[in-house]
Amino acid sequence: MSEELAPYKLEAAKSGRTKCKTCRRTIKKDAVRFGVLIEGPYGPGYHWHHLTGAARKRLEEVEEAWALDLHKGLKVPTLEKLRKLAEAKPKPPAEK
Repeated sequence: MSEELAPYKLEAAKSGRTKCKTCRRTIKKDAVRFGVLIEGPYGPGYHWHHLTGAARKRLEEVEEAWALDLHKGLKVPTLEKLRKLAEAKPKPPAEK
């Protein structure tokens, strides 16, 4: 009997090999990452995101993770700071 996986996961990255599905950059080892459960070709797994990037693009899911107390024991920004990141307008690209 297989164990049910949580729909979201917050944890420190176990290695520096994972790529963020939001920005496509590497998530450094021990950085807090946000996982969203997916059904992949080899079974269930997580798509990983930098926590701050996930807050900008997927704030509702980050709030659900907070409601489940998944952030306990991790050094993370407050939910208010993450909400402000989501509300902030992106900076315009620098002129050449």
